[in-house]
Amino acid sequence: MPSVGLIEWKDISNIEINNEEVNLQFTKSKKINQIIVNLKNPEEFFNNKNLIWKVLFKNQYNKFGTPVVLNPLLLNCTFEELKEAVFDSWEKYKKES
Repeated sequence: MPSVGLIEWKDISNIEINNEEVNLQFTKSKKINQIIVNLKNPEEFFNNKNLIWKVLFKNQYNKFGTPVVLNPLLLNCTFEELKEAVFDSWEKYKKES
C-alpha cells in the first residue's frame, strides 16, 4: 500500500480498529487488525495526487470510508505497537486542543 505522507492531527475526525480478512499472497486469507484513520475532508486528500495514487486511495475510501488505513504487516511492526503509538498520540492531541 502506498505511503500517504504527513496527515496532521487537526485533519483527523476519528480513529478506529478494523478486523478485516485479507488475502495474503501465496497464503490463505486471514483476519488482521488495521487502524482506520477517518479524515474530516477525505475528498481533499485526493487533491495533488497523480492518477495511480488517486485510484489506490479511492479504492481504500470506497471500502473503508477513508483513504487512510494503517496495516501493521506493511509497517513492519506488531499491531499492539502500532495501536499504542497511534492511540496514545491521538489522545494526547485531543487533550491539548
